[in-house]
Amino acid sequence: MKNILEASYDEIFDVGYWKELVPFLTVCGEKRGKETKRKKKTVNRFLKPEDLRAHKYTECGAIREKLVEDGYCVISNKAQVTELLFDEPSGPSFPEETARQPGKAVSNITSEKYFKLIAALRKAVLVLDQAGWPATFLAVYDEVWELAELYQQFMLKLTSNRNVFAYDIVGFYTKCGTGFSPHRDRQPEDWQPKGHAPEDPRTTFDAETKLAKYLTAWIGLSDATPENSCLHYVSAKADPGYWDGDDGECDADATVNGKNDPMSKVFFNKNHSFQDIRAAAVRSGGFNLHTHRVIHWGSKGDAHVVEKKPRIAFSFAFTNNTEGPFEPANVLAKEKMFRTVQPPHGVRNSSSGEISETAFGIRLQNLAERVSLCAGQVIVYSTLGLADSPGWVTVAGSMVRKEHLPKIFKMFKKSEQTFHSHYKKEINDKFLLMMQSGVSVSTSRSLGSRDSLDSRDTQELAFVDRQSDSEAEETMLDAMLDAERVHCARERKSQPPKKKMRRK
Repeated sequence: MKNILEASYDEIFDVGYWKELVPFLTVCGEKRGKETKRKKKTVNRFLKPEDLRAHKYTECGAIREKLVEDGYCVISNKAQVTELLFDEPSGPSFPEETARQPGKAVSNITSEKYFKLIAALRKAVLVLDQAGWPATFLAVYDEVWELAELYQQFMLKLTSNRNVFAYDIVGFYTKCGTGFSPHRDRQPEDWQPKGHAPEDPRTTFDAETKLAKYLTAWIGLSDATPENSCLHYVSAKADPGYWDGDDGECDADATVNGKNDPMSKVFFNKNHSFQDIRAAAVRSGGFNLHTHRVIHWGSKGDAHVVEKKPRIAFSFAFTNNTEGPFEPANVLAKEKMFRTVQPPHGVRNSSSGEISETAFGIRLQNLAERVSLCAGQVIVYSTLGLADSPGWVTVAGSMVRKEHLPKIFKMFKKSEQTFHSHYKKEINDKFLLMMQSGVSVSTSRSLGSRDSLDSRDTQELAFVDRQSDSEAEETMLDAMLDAERVHCARERKSQPPKKKMRRK
């Protein structure tokens, strides 16, 4: 089977390639070479008030409180996952403060199917990695979208219909044993270009629910422990910059090269908050929820453990734009759909072959759109290579290097009309930055759009100057793609011609 570097564009955008690569998963409803017919069915994305009330039992309330106070929450074991996602009591989980009201299953996926799905996706990441594909390309397959639908339904109940799927998806495979360096997911330079003008982080939280307008569900496809690089968090209660921002006045000890350093503000002060670090270990199928402001990172694992049991995970982001634009969904058509009450169609469940009543059409139905989204996400995170090479390898996999980004960028361009203008702008900017950097992304260090907390100097590399001429940018992009086409043509010419078989 051809790997990411060998596969042609025609093969990459062919359902048969992906089906042959991971035969135990489905692609766009495809089953054994035939596309499954979908029945159109109108469904309501929003939950009814009675459904919201039914889900407001102790566990959900505890999660909201934890997210508001600390900025994160850990759902670590099978019992907690089963009770939260499926309303199926499965032994002791959270302490009971009030009697739980009977709830309604949030998806037609049962808890048993959920954990089988997790195991299949974990196996698929290993197969994709052998072919050089970043773990994010797992979203080519229907099963990832089933998972996204399940977590969207749960997130709607958690946030009272506010936070919706943002199409910000990332796969993680920590073969090198180290995840991302300490960072916040969003800073003012991230949300201001997307329509939210205030710089004050407090304005990025919902006025009524107090929940963050950007929430991430980080799902362990494998066990995640301190030995194989689980996530670590610093509580918002111990982080001065969580609410106040990172540009205020601070002690001289809390600066790096004369600039404010969030990690120094947390740890090198009179309180010395090292004991406020929390290791967020989860079993396979468990998940973490965290806000865009909480400082988090992946620990450096034990090499012997990582070699045998590497950490594999997948994340979905959900944004709240009900009080005005904060971060619109990356997919343009879906961003518009989220403003309506009646999405146009239901979505087929690949495991059962039935239309999901709770799917509300968030999944991308077209293979080209899925490949383009995955490619765009790899470009978005490529600037990690300028300041955080272990984090970049976790996202990019073992084969993708800077010289391969033009091919991935061309995958994104295939269906770029599908995406929101802010997302296309970010991808174009970061692709240009990487091509102009002159630095190999496999050996350098930067967090790009996610602030590097150990080197604030790299912020100036986050985006290409936004005042640059757009026509010049388009010309440069076209030139880079032309160069890629010429390179591919030369490679084809250099290969010996295939012998033609004579018919007898």
